[in-house]
Parts: sequence; C-alpha cells; structure tokens
Amino acid sequence: MASDPKNSMCYALRGTLLLLPCFKNYKSALADLNKAIKLDSKNWKHYLTRSMIQDVLGDSKRKADDKKQSKKLLKEIPLSALSDLDKKLIKKYLED
Repeated sequence: MASDPKNSMCYALRGTLLLLPCFKNYKSALADLNKAIKLDSKNWKHYLTRSMIQDVLGDSKRKADDKKQSKKLLKEIPLSALSDLDKKLIKKYLED
C-alpha cells in the first residue's frame, strides 16, 4: 500500500486474502474493504466482498445492505463489460 496508498484494488485484494482460512483475520479484512470503498465507492466487487466479511462476522443487516449496493452498481455496467469470472460471482452471490 505504501507505493500507491490511493489504489482501492490493493486494499480490496489484501482484504480478500485476509478472508482465506489460513488467515481468518476478518476485522482487518473489513478495515481494508472499508478503505477500498472509501477510495472507490463505485466498485461493485468491493461491496460484494465486504458483504462476505459481514456474513462471517454475523452482521446480516450490513451484509444485506452491501449486497443491495453491489446490485445497484451492477445495473450501471453493461453485461458485455463483465468477465466470465464476474458473471460467476454474480450468479453465486447476488442472484436470488
């Protein structure tokens, strides 16, 4: 982060890694995703990842709020702009 402290993807990536079973550092993961969202509030994946952290922490209200925001932001993106991996994430975590 020191080389590019305003790059939201760096924080999001570290937060995602901290979710892995070998780390299980959920509070730090949450702090990283909060920072990523502060830097880039239009990135739907940041909200999706934070919703996963909220799920692990047992905060169903915030999880639902983040999923809702992620879906809202996705409506602004053309389907053709999404990668196959993005589409799989959406299907797995955001489709009801």
